Amino acid sequence: MSSEIVLSLERAHVLGLALWGGASVLLGAGMVAYLIVQRVRAGLLRHFAAQTAAWGMAELVLAALWWRGLAARDYAGAARLLALVRLALVAELGCIAIGATLVLGGWRILRSPGALGAGLGIIVQAAALLLLDGVLLRRLVLGG
Repeated sequence: MSSEIVLSLERAHVLGLALWGGASVLLGAGMVAYLIVQRVRAGLLRHFAAQTAAWGMAELVLAALWWRGLAARDYAGAARLLALVRLALVAELGCIAIGATLVLGGWRILRSPGALGAGLGIIVQAAALLLLDGVLLRRLVLGG
């Protein structure tokens, strides 16, 4: 696969990451603001919204840093990108497991709506990243 195609796929991926991150920040911060203004005490929603906003901000920072470093890759660079994406997929599966543990443990043991909301927020964000990175991996492996 040519370096231009790899760059194009990588650029599209970073834009998708930035779009998801921006939407997450807006949604999460909007939910938090609504809960504060309306004085709603909903631990599940508050913690879900906080996770959504925090992950979204991290995704925006990652996308901005990645965007600054975008450049055509040689074969070794493309191989490193593949390895990085595979590592990210494993980390995202781990985050889903952590979120599921928080959901189950937080609810069944602590009976904490906040733990449930935080765990669900982690699962949603990690699953979205898993999808984005899975699409990139598929395109890199299959050549577009």
